Amino acid sequence: MDENTMVIDIPEELENLKLPSPALIDTYSDRKERKIFIIGDIDDCLFDIIRQIMNYNSEDKDIPINERKKIYVYVYSYGGDLTIAYSLCNTIMCSKTPVVTVNLGNAMSAGALIFLSGHERYMHKFGTVMLHTGSGNVGGTFEQAESSMDNYKKLISIMKDYILDRTKIDPKLYAKNSKKDWYIMADECIQLGIADKIITDLDEIV
Repeated sequence: MDENTMVIDIPEELENLKLPSPALIDTYSDRKERKIFIIGDIDDCLFDIIRQIMNYNSEDKDIPINERKKIYVYVYSYGGDLTIAYSLCNTIMCSKTPVVTVNLGNAMSAGALIFLSGHERYMHKFGTVMLHTGSGNVGGTFEQAESSMDNYKKLISIMKDYILDRTKIDPKLYAKNSKKDWYIMADECIQLGIADKIITDLDEIV
């Protein structure tokens, strides 16, 4: 062995020590910076997101609202379960800490409802929002199927009121488009009050 070579003994308890994965490091970094990503189907991640937003509000309890660090929720989603989406929408709207929702390209179905819940709403120039009444599966006895359909009709009615309340969409325009998949591009989203601003600089959303 070369006399200039340094030999370092690694303690036995550190020999099998593994560094955290890059993905895990990114996750902790995002949480520290209050950045939340909803990518793909919403159903598997929403309750963790609800907990994060509640924790941020708890941390900010004694801080004036206008001095709080904003929460950014980035959405690229084709949707998911309507009742789960409502849970997150309610949490965001009730958050005293401002929540900015960002449409990264597609905010569709339940993903669009989440996008609409933001206190501020940004989207990319080529982004799309898609609104529709969704789809549901009915099973069981006739009475159970009938009850399920009655409940679904109530959820759709709630969705209509929610969309009209959160946007400038005229009720007649909504009625005209509600029975189809209604795709709305960025410029029209601004006109209809679905989005507040089209992103022209990433500094606006990071």
